Amino acid sequence: MAAPKPEETTLDSQYERQFKWRDWKTIFSLLPIKEGDTVLDLGCARGDQSMELSRLGAKVIGIDGDKSLLRVAISRNIPGATFHLADLSDISSLMQSKVDGIWTSFVPAYFPEFSSIAAKWSSHLKPGGWVAAVEMDNLFGHAPISNESQDLINGFYEHSRRSGHYDFCMGGRLRQHLERAGFKVEAEKTIADFELSFQGPATPEILEAWENRLARMSGLKHFANERFLNFYSDFMKALANEEHKSFCRVVFILARK
Repeated sequence: MAAPKPEETTLDSQYERQFKWRDWKTIFSLLPIKEGDTVLDLGCARGDQSMELSRLGAKVIGIDGDKSLLRVAISRNIPGATFHLADLSDISSLMQSKVDGIWTSFVPAYFPEFSSIAAKWSSHLKPGGWVAAVEMDNLFGHAPISNESQDLINGFYEHSRRSGHYDFCMGGRLRQHLERAGFKVEAEKTIADFELSFQGPATPEILEAWENRLARMSGLKHFANERFLNFYSDFMKALANEEHKSFCRVVFILARK
């Protein structure tokens, strides 16, 4: 199998397509949002979750570090939502008052020492305020793959976390990070996901999404070096295999300050 080709679609269009593969209906039904609550959407990207938060009656403050994705979010004219460019590790300059809740999805993994970031975010919550987080655990947990590919995955996980770039198993550590930051966890649930934790062979659309993901993972390519092509072929064959199994989980946690 050939190496992943350069992305032919924008990140915006990839995120738009991925939105339908997450069980957002279940996730958003678990949020304690009241009409008129102010909620931070940290890592808002193109505003898909901001739109859902707005529909639940929240005033949304969306923050992201990607200018192009923010332009898309702003162009959607989401009722009651404003969007801002900032580094998520320090949003204090944007905060004029405390908020009722914080929403973040697939963002904590970018901060391997997430407890310190969560503590900073907590300072912007009203007393009794909540944080809701969605994250995956073991992104490359798919079978059947070779021992060589599994060893590469394990090594890459450890290298990425220790270097402070990304924690591919953050979903399994999210609870302890939030508790270290002073939160009390009220709910934790594994969520269905048709792209990350499906069983059986992937559809052509899902395979294409994984090709795009691997194409933009420069860190994995650099770590694997000459082993990358073999890994890519092995992993994509696993996704398409009739006996494919996923051990990746998508985790939702609701915690309160």
